[in-house]
Amino acid sequence: MQVVTSTGYEGHKGCIAIGRLEAGVLEKGMEVKVCTSEDSCRYARVSELYAYEKLFRVPVERVEAGDICAVCGKSDIHIGEKIADKVTGKALPSIKVEEPTVKMVFSINTSPFVVCEGKYVTSRNLRDKFYRELERNLAMKVEDGETADILTVSGCGTLHITILIENICKSFNFSL
Repeated sequence: MQVVTSTGYEGHKGCIAIGRLEAGVLEKGMEVKVCTSEDSCRYARVSELYAYEKLFRVPVERVEAGDICAVCGKSDIHIGEKIADKVTGKALPSIKVEEPTVKMVFSINTSPFVVCEGKYVTSRNLRDKFYRELERNLAMKVEDGETADILTVSGCGTLHITILIENICKSFNFSL
């Protein structure tokens, strides 16, 4: 059984579940169930399996209890869920991720004095950047605003929001 403690995302692999294997063995191609609670499970197949050597992720065929590993194969996996053997695995209570506490409203600068910096700075591109960031950043939430060009973004504090803004600005090729 593996508890998902972190997730990653890569374009060609999709969502990657990362955690320590608590018991048993996990093999590439194995049928598993992903559980949020005892009565809420869905099934998947381990398409790719990685172990960590020093700071690098290395593809492997099998991991054993105690190993920290990364699993690809289920597109909608979340922190706190459990990956267990399809037949003999038991579901444990799920871990809750703390809700965001700070909200900020984002929109495109519509001032007549705006200096057009960056590349393709439109509300559609801004929305796409935030939703792409949402795949990697589980502690944030994005909600649509009152109009189509407004987004409300929630994070876990001012540092979290500041880093998010910096990442979005870098993706548009302009600085603060």
